[in-house]
Amino acid sequence: MRIGQIITVVSDRKFGFIRSEHFREDVFFHFSSLQGLNPKRLRIGQDVEFEIDELLRINKQQLEATLVQEPAKPLTHTLEEETVPGFKAAHHPKARRKKPSWKRNPKAESQDENTDPPPEPQSQPNP
Repeated sequence: MRIGQIITVVSDRKFGFIRSEHFREDVFFHFSSLQGLNPKRLRIGQDVEFEIDELLRINKQQLEATLVQEPAKPLTHTLEEETVPGFKAAHHPKARRKKPSWKRNPKAESQDENTDPPPEPQSQPNP
């Protein structure tokens, strides 16, 4: 399934066009290819998923959608400030003060490497 946006709807003739980034040309669709969409509620800029007729594309170099439906997942969703009054995203005040535990000072690591523990005394075997 490809994704695009409806750019033209001609209701009296029951067809429209979809613009997709997959093709240079716009994709034609007829209202009979709509699945789960009400033709009266189609609007310009609406996101849709569609399939094209590959044989028609190869033989006649025409792009025609055989199936047009709503996307399974929302493609773009923005949170408007008006929808959540008083909500303002901000960082926690102490978020940048404390260093992560995995991040150490490189000088401290080099000092730790240079200070080896004292060697253990080797015991001499008794003759």
